[in-house]
Amino acid sequence: MRFYERFLKKAPKQSRSRTLVESVLSAATELVGRTKDEEEVTIQAVAERAGVGVGSLYDYFNDRGSVFTSLAAKLSEDNLRRFEAELESCRTKSLEETVRRIVDLLFDTYLVDVKTPRVILRITHRANLMPLLAHNHAVFARSLATFLKERDDVGTTNIDATAYVMTNMAMGVILTLVWANDPPFSNEEMRKELARSCHAMLAKPAA
Repeated sequence: MRFYERFLKKAPKQSRSRTLVESVLSAATELVGRTKDEEEVTIQAVAERAGVGVGSLYDYFNDRGSVFTSLAAKLSEDNLRRFEAELESCRTKSLEETVRRIVDLLFDTYLVDVKTPRVILRITHRANLMPLLAHNHAVFARSLATFLKERDDVGTTNIDATAYVMTNMAMGVILTLVWANDPPFSNEEMRKELARSCHAMLAKPAA
């Protein structure tokens, strides 16, 4: 069971009902990406964009709030899975390239267009889902630590703590850039500096 299903009126059991729920959440994602405030997005608009009847939508969602709460939870989980998959794909890559690819994915996920991340983060806060966000950061940090322990090019002595600090440091930079209206540095400058800093935390000291 996906975490976001906890916010549904009932969990979808069959492929048809799961497709309906996914269509609703996909439509909601698209619509919030077009607005600065999710309050402008109505249930009717979501149902119409998803190609389902409002009655069918209410079969699975209690109200408008549950649509957006489910959406925020789903996107948080989806992002976690994407980052874990990217990490897995880097097993044969150098440490420097691995760090760069994870940082690139962070910037591509959150900073190509900050409008949607801003809306989703507001929903996350209002729905008291910040503990879920912190939990997912910790899950990725553990995955990162496991990945690093299998390598011979990592110099830090406390890999678990370093992975946790690095994960949350990176997310702190990203979330600051999501909300910054006039950041002092360009995204490209910050992308390069974040990758450099993370690699320096992990790499063995030069001989």
